[in-house]
Amino acid sequence: MAKVDCKKAGITLGIFVAILHIAWSFVVAIGLGQWAADFVLSLHFISMTVKVTAFNPATAIGLVVLALIGGFIMGWILAYVWNWADKRK
Repeated sequence: MAKVDCKKAGITLGIFVAILHIAWSFVVAIGLGQWAADFVLSLHFISMTVKVTAFNPATAIGLVVLALIGGFIMGWILAYVWNWADKRK
């Protein structure tokens, strides 16, 4: 198998995770965050009190940036482990 580029994998996963968090920020911004959180928890048979707070643009930017960085790190690690495991065959 071909070696996986760790940087490309990191960028790909980072962007994907950031897009998911942009979508969540949009859901909160249009006022559907509480409904969405309650709905998803109920689908997992979880009953707990969760309070979605008001939308804050600065918080949303921080969320997306941290998601991007965390996704990059996870993607890089995944590709590194993939390459390591593939080399051991």
